[in-house]
Amino acid sequence: PGEGKHWIIPKRPEPLAANATVSYAVIGSTALAGGYASYARAHAQRAGFGTAISTPALFVRASAKAGIWCALGGAAINWYYHYGFTGPVSIASNITDLEWKIWEKTERYTIDDGFLVGAGLGLASSLFLRRLHIPSWTRYVGMTNIGGCAGILAANAYFQYTGERARSNLALAQWRQRRNLEFHWVYWNKLLMASLSKPVQAYVMYQGMFHAAQLPEEALTDPGKYRLGHISDTSLPLDKKTDGKEESKAHYYPPDDPAKILRDVTAESLKAALDSKATQRAAILIDANYIMRIISQKEYAFCHLDNASADERHELLREIQMYQVIFSRLKDEANKLERQLLVGSQRLRQKHSLAGEDTLPSWEMPADQYDPKTHEPKLALPEIEQYTEKFLKDMKDIEKGLATQGISDEDKARLKKDLSDARELLKASDKIIWDLEKRIKKVDA
Repeated sequence: PGEGKHWIIPKRPEPLAANATVSYAVIGSTALAGGYASYARAHAQRAGFGTAISTPALFVRASAKAGIWCALGGAAINWYYHYGFTGPVSIASNITDLEWKIWEKTERYTIDDGFLVGAGLGLASSLFLRRLHIPSWTRYVGMTNIGGCAGILAANAYFQYTGERARSNLALAQWRQRRNLEFHWVYWNKLLMASLSKPVQAYVMYQGMFHAAQLPEEALTDPGKYRLGHISDTSLPLDKKTDGKEESKAHYYPPDDPAKILRDVTAESLKAALDSKATQRAAILIDANYIMRIISQKEYAFCHLDNASADERHELLREIQMYQVIFSRLKDEANKLERQLLVGSQRLRQKHSLAGEDTLPSWEMPADQYDPKTHEPKLALPEIEQYTEKFLKDMKDIEKGLATQGISDEDKARLKKDLSDARELLKASDKIIWDLEKRIKKVDA
């Protein structure tokens, strides 16, 4: 329920199965039945039966029983996961439309279609297997389960051959990367964590520790910079507004048009936004300084603990650690607002210049802390060089995608657009590197 409405509940892209639990239950139960039948036939006497039942009949009967148990177990786990975890998280995010779906029409054939076809063929074939000396219900259920497993495996093999499965898995992996960040939000929301059961709390801690902990710290506050999901940049002084249209699936963001931005915004609205963000940043910095003061007091108390037990010292260390996390988050938010204020003040300066003298000096950022004639941008150069390497790698990956057999016209057009964007960005990066290196050489000379 609620798939695609929250980062924590990914919508599995076609042609992947809409719910992986069904595939896991069917394939797992069939594999268990096959292993049991093989073991039981090899050790018939130890298993407690003779040779009255044939191996195929034993396999079908075991598939029926294992299929039922795996289906019930999968349904219970699926219900518990959504009822005990995704439901409370979605409600905490003001998402209440979480209806369950049993059936939904898709735009193309999916692995679920392979499962349905296989299950139907298995059920039909069970009507003709009357020589199997097993109860009718085990024959029907067992053959349906085996047929469904064969359909799932055949559909996976087919979509892997066409390349659709690999592309869908890549898209799902990108969603899961961004999804991992949500576990930090869930963990630090203590009221939400307290409402979750102990197994779910352990699951949240595991995901945050082993999946999201290795991400750069800045990814928590600026996930779009690291391509963690399709997230629009919010570094401009005024937050971008969406127009309700479907979000672009392009790999690269389109460039901002400064002339259009200046036309669409007024000096009054820019000034109001800057004042609001400046007030907000000042309040955040005050809180950050207050928290740092508390950290100093706690560290003083820790360093002067003489007769405290190991548990008391460890408890105080954890308290200091949590205060440090709060301080870091506040400083990150203040730094984000500082970037927005810097860009916003530049936009306001340009807006006033357009209405007045409109000269280059009036557009430029003031150079109060450095000399523009002697400054060497040596720290900026490695940043753009890293992006150059990234664009070259992206171009190779996109070219491999274009060479994939069975790619749809829509995906081919999108990949061609991504390849064109990558080439344009690489060309722009090379020019920037040339300009910066020339600038550094000129200053050194």
